[in-house]
Amino acid sequence: MQLGRIVHFVKLHASQVAGCIDCVRNLANERSSLGAERERFEPEVVSTIRQALDKAGQREIIQSKCRSKYQVVSRYTTNVSRSTLLVFLICFCLALPLIDLTSAQVPIPSVELECEAVNPSGTLQIHVGPGATLIDYADCTATNPNVYTEKISIEVTIEGLSYSAPGELTIGPNSEVDFQVTIKADTGMLRSTHNLNIKARVEEAAGVPPPNIAESEVSLMVDIMQFSGVSVASISPIVTLISGSDYNIEFRVYNEGNYMDKFLLEFSDASRDKLEDEGFSISYPYPSYEIDTFF
Repeated sequence: MQLGRIVHFVKLHASQVAGCIDCVRNLANERSSLGAERERFEPEVVSTIRQALDKAGQREIIQSKCRSKYQVVSRYTTNVSRSTLLVFLICFCLALPLIDLTSAQVPIPSVELECEAVNPSGTLQIHVGPGATLIDYADCTATNPNVYTEKISIEVTIEGLSYSAPGELTIGPNSEVDFQVTIKADTGMLRSTHNLNIKARVEEAAGVPPPNIAESEVSLMVDIMQFSGVSVASISPIVTLISGSDYNIEFRVYNEGNYMDKFLLEFSDASRDKLEDEGFSISYPYPSYEIDTFF
């Protein structure tokens, strides 16, 4: 375990650690081997411990408990590193029953993230046809379950689409913060499905970097919805016909939607009636066609 993690651990448990180190300080006068090892503690750790000692309110209680168990501790202090010794003593005394401590709190930095789409389908749905809003969003809640303030970073990952979301949140002890992640598409995008990943990570806990990787993430699906569009053009808008002859008139149908679609072909009742009244007979080979998008 690195020195930075030890210091962070001491700061988060100042009241508990203070009593334990006070015990070690007194015992050092009796056991030279332990006292010598204590003198080699890194200056940063010693400084933190001294600050904790000034704020401690249960040193005598923990001191008596530590002293009663000292014979067990002292057997392991001769050939261990200074960092290992400090961590062992801290964990040993924290394991003792303390008075007026809130044991239900989570001491290790952590964050909880929940996100959901506003649509009943459970997915984000973005309409990209003409005049559409081109956006949809997810409602998210980041929760800090600890007794100290945490600074949280928000990371959003999605391919092919743009997004907006807060980059950083500061969440107080045992509190939560609501925020939205908005996804934006471009007009006329092809129908498709995209994976949206939202991650919350603890960057600071009680004003210092966390000793662990504390993060939570949620995955959602984003659907680019299909829309339909069609246009028709005549290849030969004006033709000259001889009475009694057959003639093929060619039209082109364009799918202006964002995905393959099925189109029905028919004449309007008014135009059909007029042509038939003039003696024309109208037919076409297929009543419907599946046409891929023009774009």
